[in-house]
Amino acid sequence: MSDVRDALSALCRYINSLINAGLTPEHLRLAKYNALDETVAETLRNTLHVLSYHAAREKRGDIDFRNYDTLTAVKLHLAFLQYPATEFYSLSQSNNDCNRDSLIALAWLLGTQDVLTVVLRARLAGGVLGVECSRVDPPEIQQSSIRPVSSIVRSDDQPTNVQLAGILHLNARVNLNLREIGELTRERGSLVSKVHAASVDVTAIQEHRKSTKTNPREIDSQELAVFSSLLRQVIREKLRVLTSAEAVGNEFRNTALDCPSRAHRSQCNDIEAQNWLDDLNARQKREEENLERNRKRLADELERMLKLIPSIIRV
Repeated sequence: MSDVRDALSALCRYINSLINAGLTPEHLRLAKYNALDETVAETLRNTLHVLSYHAAREKRGDIDFRNYDTLTAVKLHLAFLQYPATEFYSLSQSNNDCNRDSLIALAWLLGTQDVLTVVLRARLAGGVLGVECSRVDPPEIQQSSIRPVSSIVRSDDQPTNVQLAGILHLNARVNLNLREIGELTRERGSLVSKVHAASVDVTAIQEHRKSTKTNPREIDSQELAVFSSLLRQVIREKLRVLTSAEAVGNEFRNTALDCPSRAHRSQCNDIEAQNWLDDLNARQKREEENLERNRKRLADELERMLKLIPSIIRV
């Protein structure tokens, strides 16, 4: 049990070092047992808000739901990431007794989206060394800018032994940092192994499934309907933006019917008219095939319903 506690403490410290969410192992423990605590609910939702935002932005750079409240933005981010638990989308702002759902969503984010690595890369890119870390192609060095060593004038006239001592000092610092990076990598692997070994037999997800089987929780259908309506509106807005972006010269191209122009008809040019007639014939043929297919499907459905009628009539 101490290994699990140490691993959770390391995980919380790592998350707090990235997003400063104030998450503690006690929050995770209370959420596991679904304790009614407003502080736990707020901390988990804030953590999910930041992590789900980075995970969604990793998939698509134009995803931005910061205009919504925290819980709604988390739902939209997880819906974009295709989080499969329907119970989470029925949570409301005043629902503080379902912290286990937030804990399971957090575990799903950490386990399937590799969100901590995504946040770490974002922090590195936005830091002081971001330009150096994110540079793809180094600038080309012009031949004219290369000068011989003898023509370089030093700004500080220091002895050679002092400069060599400075180089050795910097080299020692680099070696020390590399050694510490290796030690941290090994420690991380050890903690991951401890977490895996401790969670082989029982997990919070299994306990949650057992509790829902023995005591099924009613889903707030009204809250779920509100979120479904909001999600439909967001998707419709995205489609409207996508459609407007495809407009050429602020004018939509009418692809329904390309009628031959009057100039071509007056010039006795039958090629365009013939193409138009061929297109109409092809469209009519497709419509007739669809109509026949739907008629056959309807006939089969009616036949199946008629066969079921004798079995439901009481004699």
